[in-house]
Order: sequence, then structure tokens, then C-alpha cells
Amino acid sequence: ARPASRRPDAPARAEAPRAYLRSVKVRAFRGIGPERTLVVPEGRGLTVVTGRNGCGKSSFAEAVELLFTDHCSRFSAAVAAEGWRNHHVPELPFIAADVVVERKGPLTFSRRWGKDAGLKDADTVVKDEAGTVPIGDTPWLRASRDYRPFLAYSQLGEMLDGKSALYDALMTGL
Repeated sequence: ARPASRRPDAPARAEAPRAYLRSVKVRAFRGIGPERTLVVPEGRGLTVVTGRNGCGKSSFAEAVELLFTDHCSRFSAAVAAEGWRNHHVPELPFIAADVVVERKGPLTFSRRWGKDAGLKDADTVVKDEAGTVPIGDTPWLRASRDYRPFLAYSQLGEMLDGKSALYDALMTGL
């Protein structure tokens, strides 16, 4: 018999297999100008990204949130939605993430914008050995919304406010 869920209100797990982020590439998005790559230690657990102010931590987190969930909480306000593109470089905005899926292999998630495109004028696609498809045609969009891939400092702080809330949140993420 399976043990009872620790959270009766928890959503049913999406049909996506367990996956681990390997790296994230970002160009011309928010505080990141020329292309930069964040390499993430592969495997289970919590990865904490630290660095000085202005080094791009939040830009990477927001890029990953947008890439995997098709939404970024920072850009829900009209004023913030105007500042998503970095105009200090001539290259077009781009976000990509390499992921390894247990017992299946690598996947690449990517999102590209044209010259005069707005934030919502691009869609995430998922590429594997079989080809490239929109993220909405895969189980990954739902899985990413149910099990957030990145948490900003303030979101992590909200999770840590109560011991039971911390346990529930960490168990959902792990």
C-alpha cells in the first residue's frame, strides 16, 4: 500500500518524469546583455545561487520561470513588462535550458524573440532526439507550474515562514 499524501490538497503529479537542470543560457534579457551560462550541479536537492548585487541572479531566475512556465511574476505589472529586454547589446533576446531526464536523456528548452517582438511574442519549444515541439504539447508546462523550477529569494523566504509550510514546500520540490 502507498503511504497517504502528506498534503491532501496537493495537485496530482504531472506525467513528466523526474528531470534535472544542467545549465541555463540567457542573452539580452533583463540584466544580462551578452550571452551568459549558469551551470547547475546535476541531481536531486536544492541548489542555491548566490552572488553580489547586480550580477544577474534574478535575471536567470526570471528567465527560467518564463521559459518553463510561460509566465514571470515580475512582468505581471505593465511597467515591469517594458523592462524585460536588455537594449545594451545588439543581439536578440534568447533563453535556453539544458535538462537531463531520468532514464530518457537530454532535452533543450528554448525561447527566442525577433527584433521588435514583445515579451509574449515568443513561445518555448522543447527539443529532443525526435524533434522540436511547443512546450504546451508536452507534459513539461504543467509539471513546471506544479513544481516550480526556480524560487527567488523572497519566494524562498515565504516558504520558510513556518516549519510545516517549509516541510510541505521542500517535499513538493524534492
